[in-house]
Amino acid sequence: MKIILSGTTGLIGQSLVNALLPHHQLVVISRNRFKAKQILRSNLIDYVDWNQPIVDIAEAFRGSNALINLTGAGIADKPWTEKRRQELMSSRIEPMYNLTCLLASANIHLDVVIQASAIGYYGHSPDLTFTEESPKGQGFLAEITEMWEGAAIEFKRIADRVILIRTGVVLSKNGGAFPQIVKPFRMFAGGPIGHGRQYISWIHIEDEISAILHLLQDDKASGAYNLCSPNPVMQSWMAKKIGQALNRPSFLPLPAFVIKAILGRTRATELLLNSTKAIPQRLFDSHFHFKYPDIQDAIEDLLSKKQ
Repeated sequence: MKIILSGTTGLIGQSLVNALLPHHQLVVISRNRFKAKQILRSNLIDYVDWNQPIVDIAEAFRGSNALINLTGAGIADKPWTEKRRQELMSSRIEPMYNLTCLLASANIHLDVVIQASAIGYYGHSPDLTFTEESPKGQGFLAEITEMWEGAAIEFKRIADRVILIRTGVVLSKNGGAFPQIVKPFRMFAGGPIGHGRQYISWIHIEDEISAILHLLQDDKASGAYNLCSPNPVMQSWMAKKIGQALNRPSFLPLPAFVIKAILGRTRATELLLNSTKAIPQRLFDSHFHFKYPDIQDAIEDLLSKKQ
């Protein structure tokens, strides 16, 4: 299969490239093809960027079967000023528009498009459990995700199937949130964030990649899929399991007011203090099997001496 990939230099993208590379022909498009090649370190990939003539990009895309678009500025990276909010939206919507226009103008029709999204779509609730059938929630994350997914409808012009992957918190030893979560525990200062009763919908990086490959190959898959473990956990429970794995205490809470002072009230509340309990109902229905369905197994794997 020939696959176009966008947004490959992040945590999920790099892992996905490594999983695809032995079996598929890859074309990576980015803002800077030389930087992408430096990060991905493979001569087996065709690299293009938006600075090249459109005819050259279209020629590189010709014969492709699929597009996996993971592009988007990091939600947690910077304060949510008005300028940053616009950047978060434009960094997601503009690449979709550009890719759709380019593929349509080059008369390239794909079997499938897999578009990144997030469980932020559901907003938050201390009581509800969210499935793919749940409506959009409230808050900035819900608003930006709704716009993100709304723009992805354009892909239906150039693909038979469009899949939205609503990913939870990805746990990986190589980046993302997990190393930052673990750091205080290594210094004997770990514990729950806030009251600790908020649910975290998480997924091990290996299951994230396996789920994407599963959906790519399932010719019946389309629409939204929650990519998260079937067993979301309270933040205090995750803290306890990290402490056990490292043989460190896990009872020193990080107060909510401290998090809000560091990140800002809205960003801290939506990213760390609110509860989002989502389950991957449609993945279950498609007979996907998780390697790490339980948080203890996931944490032990990520913190093992072999890692």
